[in-house]
Amino acid sequence: MKVNSFMVAMLNQSSLRAKSELTRARDYLGKLISHVNAPIIVWDPKCRITLFNHAFEHLTGYSADEVISRELTMLFPETCREESMAKIERTLSGECLESVEIPILHKERDVRIVLWNSANIHAEDGKTLVATIAHGQDITERLQIEEEFIAKLIKASKEWKATFDSAKDMILMLDRDSKVIKTNRATTVFLDRPFEEILGKSFSELFKGTGMPVNIFSLTAEVKASREHQEQDVYLHERNIWFLIAADPIFDDTDKLIGTVHILRDITDLKIAEKEKEEIQSHLLQIDKMDSIGRLAGGVAHDLNNMFTTIIGFSALTLKRLPEDHAVRGFVKTICETGEKASALTRQLLAFSRKQVLEMKVTNLNSVIVNMEKMLSRLIGEDIAFELKTQMPIRNVLADPSQIDQVLMNLVVNARDAMPDGGRLTIETKERELKEDDVLIHRGLKPGSYVMLSVTDTGEGMSQEVQKKMFEPFFTTKEKGKGTGMGLSTLYGIVKQHNGHILVDSKLGHGTEFDIYLPVTEMAVQEENEEDTLINVEGTETILVVDDEPSIRKLVIHTLQPLGYHVLEAPSAEEALKVSDFFEGPIHLLLTDVIMTGMNGVRFAEILQARRPEARTIFMSGYTDETIVNYGVLVPDVVFIHKPLTYTVLTQRVRQVLDAGRIALAT
Repeated sequence: MKVNSFMVAMLNQSSLRAKSELTRARDYLGKLISHVNAPIIVWDPKCRITLFNHAFEHLTGYSADEVISRELTMLFPETCREESMAKIERTLSGECLESVEIPILHKERDVRIVLWNSANIHAEDGKTLVATIAHGQDITERLQIEEEFIAKLIKASKEWKATFDSAKDMILMLDRDSKVIKTNRATTVFLDRPFEEILGKSFSELFKGTGMPVNIFSLTAEVKASREHQEQDVYLHERNIWFLIAADPIFDDTDKLIGTVHILRDITDLKIAEKEKEEIQSHLLQIDKMDSIGRLAGGVAHDLNNMFTTIIGFSALTLKRLPEDHAVRGFVKTICETGEKASALTRQLLAFSRKQVLEMKVTNLNSVIVNMEKMLSRLIGEDIAFELKTQMPIRNVLADPSQIDQVLMNLVVNARDAMPDGGRLTIETKERELKEDDVLIHRGLKPGSYVMLSVTDTGEGMSQEVQKKMFEPFFTTKEKGKGTGMGLSTLYGIVKQHNGHILVDSKLGHGTEFDIYLPVTEMAVQEENEEDTLINVEGTETILVVDDEPSIRKLVIHTLQPLGYHVLEAPSAEEALKVSDFFEGPIHLLLTDVIMTGMNGVRFAEILQARRPEARTIFMSGYTDETIVNYGVLVPDVVFIHKPLTYTVLTQRVRQVLDAGRIALAT
């Protein structure tokens, strides 16, 4: 009995110690759960809250005393209470919550989104559910950040799509099999197909029939092979459009090639601008070339004219002194005639170089053409139909009529020669008002009012290569001996010296049209009085001759002295001033070259006239200084004589100027 009592006592003490340890362990666990930072809650099989730690108090705003023994439903928003309880009740059948989102209603009515994870606690039999313990994670802020991020992502996606679709360039994204997986609106517009018909098609399939060069379809393969940017200009002849096609590879995060992107940019306007730039540069180079040739031609012509003046002048003097039956008279006459023919060629060079002296008058082109009509008809022959179309009335231009005759003659002769088997030649005049847009098309022209002289033939036409050289001196397509190559170059110089412009439209086998634009003048045509051509060329006045060519001075002296004139000479303006200072008598006339070494003839004439007001002036020149041509007469009553000098022109012009001076002094 004593043993049994002892055993019972020992068991009771052991049981009490076990209960005490269990109580301490439970208290410790409770304190641990209560103070852990993670929200923890425990509910029984009837969904009544049995444990509610401090973190859960913070999450919900409720204290443990307010929720212990109450049902879980109090923690859920009314709007989703049934749905939330349905998830909770699944734990009663042994299911655990794994990252399940269940909203919690805060005491202040604020809803928090909580991510739940749970575990079930069973009795010692392992089957009877005693409680469910759950851990909650507040993911409200995280979800807000995610939502904001998603919203921004959606917005960015929309903006990207809007930009993608609004791009004027065609953009095509291709997969590894070179099939279109994405494209923009510009592509659908160009191909005139909806998105659905474009997606899944290859690049070559889509652009077949547009004139896309076949070799461009290999661009995708080149990008894939090189894994680098590739681009190429292509011309779609069916659409008359230029494209710059740029292609780039697309890689994934592992640097694996997953496709390509192609951008097609319309560069038609750029190509047109580049072509226009090339044409402008070519045009400017041609102008520079023509100016260079012109300067060369003008300089050569000036030197030749001095020589021809000597040849023709002394030949003419020799003829005057030889008897009619002299044996060498025929030889001298041939020299004189040949010199005159050669001088005609130098005049054409001067016309091309725009260095000749023009006698500008108010001119009506219709009158010029009508006066030449019969001669032109005879010139072209009967096998060419001749049509004259003149605008009536038509405004006047400021021109040298004799030079306009030359222009018209050259054009008609060229047209005739271009129609060996006959055809039609049309001469037309009309007024043209050119605006800014017009002169952009016709380079070299300025806005304003013009009279256009047009000569059109139905002849052989000209190639582009011929048109590039047609205004160059001595360039000709005619057979040897059939032309000098100076016709169109002379025309070019004359028109340019009239501040005009030439447009040429020609094509092989389709004839040629020359359009000459001359600026309009509002001045009226003045009637001219006929002058007597037969005058007495003798005189006794004193004439000062200034020229740096000794042969020219000698010719003038031998021409004028036999007629009774007293002739002084000087090789330069500086020497001529000395002659003037030492000569005590009056100097009635200055006969001077324009361009000389040192002081030019124009400046010298101004100085001499200031010292000797009675002196009249005649300029003689193989070509004229541009300042005189452009700005008119710089010295009062100035007169020009073109070199080469002829006996008749020199003697008559000297007498006319002296007589005009005498009349002026008398009045």
